[in-house]
Amino acid sequence: MAIYKLLNEISEASTKMQIMGGMFCDLHKAFNCVNHGIFLPKLEFYGIKGSFLKLIKSYLQDRYQKVEHSAQNYYTLTSKNWRKVSHGVPPRSILRPLLFPIYINDLPENNSIPVLFTDDTSALISHTDNNSQLNNSGVFEQLNRWFTCNLLSLWQN
Repeated sequence: MAIYKLLNEISEASTKMQIMGGMFCDLHKAFNCVNHGIFLPKLEFYGIKGSFLKLIKSYLQDRYQKVEHSAQNYYTLTSKNWRKVSHGVPPRSILRPLLFPIYINDLPENNSIPVLFTDDTSALISHTDNNSQLNNSGVFEQLNRWFTCNLLSLWQN
């Protein structure tokens, strides 16, 4: 659906004789950064309440993890203490690809058309005037502010 939306938006802009630019963002460890304190109120805002919200809360919250690794010889394990998990969707979870798009569903659309696919986010910007520049930097700043507020970050090379 994401590639269809992307190609359809480009085709429509071309038909209307518009120029189009695109911003393609790859989020850094996106599934691991879903903040439960931000995500659960979003679910309530979208109308998810009652027993289904409780089910999602129990799925995400009150989970603990610790890291173990072996030293140079394989008989000695070094272990950290158990810590409560406040971010992320459980690994290898079938719900992972479903929950993340809900988390980023309120991505701002001002002056751009967002195209979302799991942890990849694209923003298309079109304009009718061939002589004016597309406002890529303004859209990028707005997206980056939203990512920061939602505790997400872009991959950096």
